[in-house]
Amino acid sequence: DLTLELYEAIKNELPSSVQVRLYGIDIDPVLIELANSKVREQDKAFMTFQTVNAADKVQITQFRDSITPYQMSLVTMSLVTVFSTTMWIHINHGDDGLQLFLHEAYQFCLPTTGVMLIEPQPGRCYTNAAKRLRKLGLDKPPYLHCVDKTKVHETITKMMQHESIQMKNVYCFGEEDWGRALLLFHNLDESFLKVAPQTPAAEKEL
Repeated sequence: DLTLELYEAIKNELPSSVQVRLYGIDIDPVLIELANSKVREQDKAFMTFQTVNAADKVQITQFRDSITPYQMSLVTMSLVTVFSTTMWIHINHGDDGLQLFLHEAYQFCLPTTGVMLIEPQPGRCYTNAAKRLRKLGLDKPPYLHCVDKTKVHETITKMMQHESIQMKNVYCFGEEDWGRALLLFHNLDESFLKVAPQTPAAEKEL
């Protein structure tokens, strides 16, 4: 629902002549089926949801290659969102796995007009996940107690500014209702930024 609402919000802010496309992925086929069922008939040509393991380099590369021709020919700006995902990558694949995932997500961004909106899951989410798994009698993820859960926000910011990504500009929207921060990373060039007022309020509306 969040992704669909974001799509509608972006469309409503842009002229009708601007075409907006949405591609969503998740590892859970049930969630993907549910998401596709909520796409209105008139929007099916412009949005699609697919089952993809974002931590699997082969799967994510195949998915990216499937949309690259459209990106390269028409897109003038790209927005990549990562909601409620970072913790699961982190506790199952460690720091290196999270860094690789962020790098792969970054590959969907256009070089000078790419933006990433990330919702880092804070330390208490790691603690709650451990409790749920224990209650269900499930095995602990291999990196659950190996990664630093106290500074997730800072860890992700540092990873996004790593030389393999270099998205050095970050804007924090504060916290949403669940107490999670929303971080906007970008490397927008000066010519692109000149079309919008340079104020925090304007940046929040991007």
